[in-house]
Amino acid sequence: MYAVIVTFDKIFATHIYKKWDELSDLSPYINNIEGMEPHITLADYKQLDVQTFKQELHHFSKRMKAIEIEFSHIGGFPANGTVFYAPTTTTNLKQFHTNYHEYFSCFQDNTDSYYVPDKWVPHCTIASRLTEIQLGQAFQHVCEKFEAMRAAVDCIKLIQVVYEDGMCVKCNILAEYRLGESL
Repeated sequence: MYAVIVTFDKIFATHIYKKWDELSDLSPYINNIEGMEPHITLADYKQLDVQTFKQELHHFSKRMKAIEIEFSHIGGFPANGTVFYAPTTTTNLKQFHTNYHEYFSCFQDNTDSYYVPDKWVPHCTIASRLTEIQLGQAFQHVCEKFEAMRAAVDCIKLIQVVYEDGMCVKCNILAEYRLGESL
């Protein structure tokens, strides 16, 4: 499986890594995924012509500028025990996502994906695979120390997601580009 993610400036990413560490007793899952980094997922793919996609992603990244977003609230996906930071869904963020999907429409192979435009819930996961009790504890912990934070979305990456026994165990970066320039 493949995914396209956007990552953040160092200050915000460091904040998320700290939250992962604080919640590692409740949710060791995220800290145990090799190569995982704080991100927002834009799209996922079952199959992909990686070389062609990387070239197109490079072209796309040059056309797009870094955007600033504000993580203004906390959310959750109770069905899979996930707590996340959620950005305010601004016109800039929605347009970035729409531009991405329009540009890469020929690669779309999963119309049931949670990341297609009318289903997308932008988020940065803090903890996942929690039980109901752990979910409540994680929400309490995150809420007690929550402050709205701004983050620069400055990099776009193609990753390969590796699963073992139905669990994500590794994320391999296949391509990485700064928005507005190449790395």
